[in-house]
Amino acid sequence: MNKPGFQSRRMVIVAGLFLLLAGCNIGSTRFTLPDPDPIIPNDTLFAEQWNLRTIRMPETWGLLHDPLVERIVNNRQGIAPVVVAVLDTGIDVNHPDLNANVLGEVYDATSETNGDVEASSAEDHGTHVAGIISAHTNNATDGTDSIAGIGWNRIRILPVTVLEADGSGSVSSLIEGLAFASGMSDERPLQRADVINLSLGASAALGPDLEPLLNDIRESGILVVAAAGNGSTSVTCALVDFPARYTSVMAVGSANGPDLSTFQHAFYTACGPEVDLVAPGGTGSGTYQGILSTLFGSDTFGFQAGTSQAAPHVAGIAALMRAVNQELTPQQIAHILRETASPAPTTTDPDRYGAGMLNAHAALAAALSAPYGPFARNDFSASPLALEPDDPDHLGLRTSTRSDEPEAGRSARRFASEGPTGTELPRIIITLDRAWFRSTDHADVEAALHDIALRHELGPLRFLGNRFPSFAIGEQQTGSAELLLDLVGEAIVHDAIYDVPLSLTGIGSTTHR
Repeated sequence: MNKPGFQSRRMVIVAGLFLLLAGCNIGSTRFTLPDPDPIIPNDTLFAEQWNLRTIRMPETWGLLHDPLVERIVNNRQGIAPVVVAVLDTGIDVNHPDLNANVLGEVYDATSETNGDVEASSAEDHGTHVAGIISAHTNNATDGTDSIAGIGWNRIRILPVTVLEADGSGSVSSLIEGLAFASGMSDERPLQRADVINLSLGASAALGPDLEPLLNDIRESGILVVAAAGNGSTSVTCALVDFPARYTSVMAVGSANGPDLSTFQHAFYTACGPEVDLVAPGGTGSGTYQGILSTLFGSDTFGFQAGTSQAAPHVAGIAALMRAVNQELTPQQIAHILRETASPAPTTTDPDRYGAGMLNAHAALAAALSAPYGPFARNDFSASPLALEPDDPDHLGLRTSTRSDEPEAGRSARRFASEGPTGTELPRIIITLDRAWFRSTDHADVEAALHDIALRHELGPLRFLGNRFPSFAIGEQQTGSAELLLDLVGEAIVHDAIYDVPLSLTGIGSTTHR
């Protein structure tokens, strides 16, 4: 096994702008979502994969392989592998614990060629990232080491080389690789990506062409996940790297710990309002020294640490969510991942945690459950409320109540017109104008939100991750559509939605917030 280490890549300037490897290294049914036992793979090195236990992968695999889930999902859409494009250095596609889950093509965006690309031993980074997502799982044989990948053989890797072995690469190569993986270039993959992982970044903006392309990719139905960056120290906080800082990209920071109730951000992880959530990335030493994954060479594995390792955890879970529910949009996947994340156990450095730690089990359960998937509960309904009947820019309204309440399943349209009744304790979640939020001091953000709450007679303010504040609504307050429209009319509010916390079997009990 390779010597554990903390890989750090620095940006280099070679003939223009270059990239930094960011790794230091709905039809409703009446089925109830099952809560099966955890599944432990037989891979010989799984005991060293603390990161998968932290985010509850055994419970996630138990749910993924539950016979009822497989039967319902298969009847609804078929259980087919999904594709994650790994845009990185070269990938060792012949690694015995990876090759079964790699698509039969490799695209080199640095030379714009499609075919066999020889990976070198210096290109461990891309191989390591790919293994986290989709190493061949449950395939232990006598005398051969193996690890488990997040996808449990349901995810295929599309290797796209955009970086040289030393970690440098041009923006033009990144754009070419993104266009290929998303099926937007003349050269197209056999199967375009469902999710794109970018374990790379740079501290400077990456030119005028990249962000519009990323916006188009997200609108085409592909979620892009990127590493937040590793420039922080224990006393200073570095800004989130590009492209993770772009609005259409999920930015993933790094945190470590034994479970979802006890974890701490990694000292190096970048911070800021752009961080969506954190995932295991390693510390470089000690108990959580790094993430164990595949490296170049037969039967070679090793530890690496960084936000490069955190990002593929999120990309892998996003792909599993798409595998069980192909109707999920990138926006819905991102929303679920943030809403199901486990809040940080400390309020120290909140900008390093985003919505909290990736909770794989809760995210997959939500993808399968109301209002997103085939296990829609009979105590939930959803209905859009349009400003005009044919207005595409409608506000989405949601409400749910506990099944023992007299009006369980009351429609969102009725909720909007009549307001809360009985024991419903709703809230309003708003999203903020991102440009304003980025350019405003946090104290000013809080003050502005308190002013909004006072103007509209809303209850106490709570943050559900940095960009998603929520306000409590008094039991006597009318839950009218006009209130939502008034909120959206506020200069700093991008959208508003009614919401009541949803109780899902397998996630946990409902708590009113």
